[in-house]
Amino acid sequence: PDEVTAVLTSCGRWDFLIRSIDTFLAHHDPARFILIEDSGDTDFAQRIAARYPAIEVVLNQPRLGQHAAIDRAYGMVNTPFIVHLEDDWVFTGAMDIADARQLLDANPSVASVCFTVFRRLKWRQRVFARTFRHGSHLYASLHTAHREWHGHSFYPTLVRRRTWEEHGPYASFQNERAISRHMKGLGLFVAYQLPGVGIHVGSGRSVFDPARVGERRRITGGWRRWLAGKGPFSSAG
Repeated sequence: PDEVTAVLTSCGRWDFLIRSIDTFLAHHDPARFILIEDSGDTDFAQRIAARYPAIEVVLNQPRLGQHAAIDRAYGMVNTPFIVHLEDDWVFTGAMDIADARQLLDANPSVASVCFTVFRRLKWRQRVFARTFRHGSHLYASLHTAHREWHGHSFYPTLVRRRTWEEHGPYASFQNERAISRHMKGLGLFVAYQLPGVGIHVGSGRSVFDPARVGERRRITGGWRRWLAGKGPFSSAG
């Protein structure tokens, strides 16, 4: 508890957010939990604080965008490790944070430990996985699976605060892919704790990021379904 702080990035998606927090807290008891809310909506932030009084809710007014919001939250952390969370995940079990922390201590090339359900990642990248054992867990590296990804991730991860101090601010990078590319260029990689416990449920309902205006972003199939008013997440609820 004295060495790990939970940080969650949120932006006005109540239905996703409460599922993410509730399933996380069902398996974890963080000593300190910071939620950075980037919707700029005072009522929304107050609603979160009322439901979760133990969580420190920090509201950005005006909105900062994802990376600057993360920079602000990480700047509030005074522990050496951060469990990074987002508002659109469901957790099926507990992350083994203790073993992940020991792996970070033992291997400086591991930039972060990711807890996503590994089999839900793209098969064409998983096929390049190299597995290794640490403690009671099997881990996977996808360092050779893609020329840019798997050097860094904002999926649910355990990360050293020092990594952000050395390579941030993240707002100086155009996007998450650029951060990952930077980390890979330094020989760093994400280690995936197998089999993983986090399931991403937010596809097709991304939030506009004011810091990425004008960036050419690929519209995925989920986005097309959402724009057409189809699919399971076509309504905010």
